[in-house]
Amino acid sequence: VRTAIPDSRVIATFADHAGDNPRMDPTGHGSMVGAIAYAAAPGASFIIVKPGTNPRGAMESLSTLTALDYLAGKALELKTPIISNHSWGVFGTKNLVLPCNVSVTRVVRMLDEDNLVMTVWAIGNNRQMVGDGRLSGWCMATTKWSTAAGAVGRDMRPQPYSSLAGQCYPFQPHVVGPTFGVLPWGEGYRDFGDQGGGTSSVAPQVAGAIALMMVQRPGW
Repeated sequence: VRTAIPDSRVIATFADHAGDNPRMDPTGHGSMVGAIAYAAAPGASFIIVKPGTNPRGAMESLSTLTALDYLAGKALELKTPIISNHSWGVFGTKNLVLPCNVSVTRVVRMLDEDNLVMTVWAIGNNRQMVGDGRLSGWCMATTKWSTAAGAVGRDMRPQPYSSLAGQCYPFQPHVVGPTFGVLPWGEGYRDFGDQGGGTSSVAPQVAGAIALMMVQRPGW
């Protein structure tokens, strides 16, 4: 499936694994995330980043760090902070749930503090995997500027799969957004029923909104 962001809005692409096409994904997950981010901030410029995964489909720490390093370099080149949306899917994030991935967390904190890359995390639908909403937020989502996006329904009550907090650093304001509707991708996500894609579909809405705020209120 091809990411539905117009070529005129894509200023750079990056793939960690040789031969990977950053604009293509096998499940439709990445393309959905890109389409939501573009709909949320249609005037923004986009960098499409495709970290590599291991044979089981899980995101690897080294690949994540390589991608973040690439984005930091782009931020310095463009002389503007970059908003990095992270919607990896429930199976792509298992190695980052608990215990916290110390190397990735430290790099994210450094990028935050240097005002290079602000990360928006779909907090992995972690409550479904770990079972305790109080302990299953991402460490990386509780740094100084980065934020975590949780999922709520039409009634603004938390979705049962979505955790809304973090545990490694002092809690930071988190953002929630509504998810509902028909699931737009593969058989592996049937557990979410008709909830509309989990926190992956919330995070790009938040990233797009932050992009708009950065343009309208650069001093914030």
